[in-house]
Amino acid sequence: MKKQLLSILSILAFTVSSFAQSAGGGDCSDLFLSEYVEGWGNNKAVEIYNPTGNTINLSNYRIARYSNGSTSPSPVTLSGTVAPYGVFVVVLDKRDPNGVELEEPIDSDLEIRADLFVNPIFSPPTSAMYFNGNDAVALLTLSNQV
Repeated sequence: MKKQLLSILSILAFTVSSFAQSAGGGDCSDLFLSEYVEGWGNNKAVEIYNPTGNTINLSNYRIARYSNGSTSPSPVTLSGTVAPYGVFVVVLDKRDPNGVELEEPIDSDLEIRADLFVNPIFSPPTSAMYFNGNDAVALLTLSNQV
């Protein structure tokens, strides 16, 4: 009985390991979007996680929004660096305390967590941070940008 249980566990562990590697879970050596925030008003942010032991320069990266299933992205170029095993928060730049309606300011709790503010003015086609629940948001490198 003990031998059978060990065999079953070994097969299960091998299957799970093989599945994780084939699904891309075996190698995590590049930045990825770890959080997406779409709060009320203009409270929009994405968090980028660095799973490596190296500082990564963001000049090779963009955030792109694909609006309503579109195949044409609205990108924004990033700047700054992400520390090893750290996060970098990109926030929609709506900090004017006098803003109203579409220019309503972001919440102060979100503002203090930002590492980079982008897209202060809605200006297609570079309006990546004006996403809502039916838009796809992607982190692109120079090698896979459109």
